[in-house]
Amino acid sequence: MKEHFMICFRGCLNGKREAFIDLCVIELDPKDRRVHFMFQYDLITLLYKKRGKGELGQKNGPGTNGWIDVLKIFQVPERYKSRVIKVESSELNEVYKKIRPHLKEAIAEKIKIKKKGE
Repeated sequence: MKEHFMICFRGCLNGKREAFIDLCVIELDPKDRRVHFMFQYDLITLLYKKRGKGELGQKNGPGTNGWIDVLKIFQVPERYKSRVIKVESSELNEVYKKIRPHLKEAIAEKIKIKKKGE
């Protein structure tokens, strides 16, 4: 069975608790032999660090307290609106380079982080 990894935002948006916003889905090459639960854990850790450094946009704005999570799914939902990104390798740096532009855009668009003074 093919595994996919959904990257999502979880947290609080403008007073709405337990917000869940899907940002994208990563599809790994099925020939890749890396243990996928390790990939999931390592990707969560990497995205946490990158978001903390501001590489994926502003970390937290007013009303946007939350974190980025990675969920393992076995089937992409029908009529999925976000982007499915196919990656050839489970090497974290390569995956991050490929998904970073889309993640940054999706975070800015879907989460609509407010800047100070807005």
